[in-house]
Amino acid sequence: MQIATADSWHETRTGSGGITYIGEPHTLEFCRCNIWRVKGGDADLLEEGDIVDLSDRHFPVLHIPGHSPGSISLREQETGILFSGDAVYDGTRIDGNYPGYMAEDITSTERLLELPVRIAHRSRHPSYDSDRHREAIRAWLDERARS
Repeated sequence: MQIATADSWHETRTGSGGITYIGEPHTLEFCRCNIWRVKGGDADLLEEGDIVDLSDRHFPVLHIPGHSPGSISLREQETGILFSGDAVYDGTRIDGNYPGYMAEDITSTERLLELPVRIAHRSRHPSYDSDRHREAIRAWLDERARS
């Protein structure tokens, strides 16, 4: 088994029309839906501390490896709005997409628990308030502690 590192979790290839394909070769076969197409020139990947600047809104990037090695969340400090990506689920979550990353997943999830969050917007699920955000994280962490 090959464990992806922060430098090798993704691969890119250039297609026709200036489209760059970004894929995750280390993902388990049944989870290989993570292929993105980026049109344009060379784009840098987002890293911890970068700012997604929307002119009147600013979202610092939080690198939260675990669910995948390149996972990020975005949190606007002024409003407490969190875009958690796949790091937080409210219910069943498929773990182990990247074997060997459970410790990072737990650390990243604990980090999200500590953030002041007013509302969390998540992938694939409805948004929820800070109380439900903390309940969902604690439930997942408790389940990991029992296994």
